[in-house]
Amino acid sequence: MGDWLPRCLCCEQQYVFYQMGIAVGPETISKWGHRLGIGGETSTMGLDGGNYGLIPTPEQKKKLYGEDWYAGDTVSMAIGQGVVQVTPLEMAVMVSSIANGGWRVKPHLLTSQTNLPEMQREATGLDPGAVAAIHEGLVAVVQEGTGKSLNDGSIPLTGGKTGTAEVLGQPDNALYVGFGPANDPQIAVAVVVENGGYGAVSAVPIAHEVYKAYFGAPKTPAKPQ
Repeated sequence: MGDWLPRCLCCEQQYVFYQMGIAVGPETISKWGHRLGIGGETSTMGLDGGNYGLIPTPEQKKKLYGEDWYAGDTVSMAIGQGVVQVTPLEMAVMVSSIANGGWRVKPHLLTSQTNLPEMQREATGLDPGAVAAIHEGLVAVVQEGTGKSLNDGSIPLTGGKTGTAEVLGQPDNALYVGFGPANDPQIAVAVVVENGGYGAVSAVPIAHEVYKAYFGAPKTPAKPQ
């Protein structure tokens, strides 16, 4: 039909992830998802009744749901939907693993637990170059992407990613996950707004308030970075 047709950047980005997901396969996606902190009882911080996420392999899907694995499962998995289940805490742990340079930290509730041996950070095994590339992309989201409203000078430059999780028959769930400051990470933030629509619209403003509460108001007016 020609190149004059308007191009949907979001669709193009999803297409890239579709192709990458099919290329690497569900087992690899599941492996790295777990290494970054998704799934496993440690993500509940030992609290009774706590749930944890799931990025199943085809074998696990068959065992859990009695269903075969289809190519569409891999495509949905590659963009974090379909069979993927993630808690807000796991989202924060995942993004902090990138902010920490590829080290995953076990979440806990008390400051007295910070220096306990069992609470020490654990290497994810991600290549340093891959971590740096992901970190750069997350910062770019805030500098010029869907998280740009965070770059208004009221807080230090941060990194993050917005998300929109489709819900059958209901408005989409809005998500945001991020960390800051970009070059000296101190805090990780995860926001989920049920039926909130776009992450940039509903979740990012909440994260902005969390950042402002943590960092405090700037002493002098600042310009966006």
